[in-house]
Amino acid sequence: MKPLYISATGQDSGKTSVICGLIQHLRNLGHRPGYCKPVGQRYVMFEGHSVDEDAVLALQAFGFKDQPQDMSPIAVAEGFTAKFIMNPDVSALEKQITDSFDRLKKQHSMMIVEGTGHAGVGSCFGLSNARVAQMLDANVIIVSSGGIGI
Repeated sequence: MKPLYISATGQDSGKTSVICGLIQHLRNLGHRPGYCKPVGQRYVMFEGHSVDEDAVLALQAFGFKDQPQDMSPIAVAEGFTAKFIMNPDVSALEKQITDSFDRLKKQHSMMIVEGTGHAGVGSCFGLSNARVAQMLDANVIIVSSGGIGI
């Protein structure tokens, strides 16, 4: 089954909540979904690795047995972008994501992938939400706030 990439039009829009509900529903249906947040911008130290806080939530809430660094391969630390600008080679970052993703895919019947908090994050170092979804050959759902049309 093709991966499902959950993105958003802005931060704090409910992506993680949608993903948690989706993972639980898929489990209830008998699937073995996996989770990955390829580019994380809010990270914590977890088991000796910089891991996005949403990946830690998924690990703990769903009891995933995957390696935390595979669930969150790129942690955008302070100075990450400046370092990239001095050596603008995205291929190593892309390989890190695809290698982690390939390991996860072997353990799960399908993958749920969480995009960054803002659509522009990652674009300055070649890993926008659109690019990562393309790399992983994922279908995309965009979460946005509601409103009334004019």
